[in-house]
Order: sequence, then structure tokens, then C-alpha cells
Amino acid sequence: MSNYGTSASIVLEVNDKNAEERLKALRQRAEDLENALAKARNSGDKIEMNKLQKELKKANTEIRGCRRRR
Repeated sequence: MSNYGTSASIVLEVNDKNAEERLKALRQRAEDLENALAKARNSGDKIEMNKLQKELKKANTEIRGCRRRR
């Protein structure tokens, strides 16, 4: 049996207000992740750095996706 996973997400935007709120929340999440990543770098915690970098990449991908739908 293989050890890989897949994921998919679907976001249904009802109106521009929902889209703007979602984009705002994603940008705040990315900012929080960047701050946490800086703290992890300063402390030298490579495991936490890798985890945060993956989360930040995912958040930035979602932000780009929101911008394309506009």
C-alpha cells in the first residue's frame, strides 16, 4: 500500500464581501506565519522552520488563487 496523500479544497464564494474577508484572513495568516518563522529562525529550530515554511507556502498559494478569481 502506498504512503501518499492527496488533498483538495473547494471554496464557494457567494459575493465579493466573502471573497474580501477570506483574502484578508489569508493575508493575516501569512503575516502570522512569517512572524513565527522569524522566531523559529532566531531560535534555530529547523523542524519548526520547515513546518512553518510549508504552511506559509500553502497560505500564499491560496492568496494567489483568491486574486485570480476576482
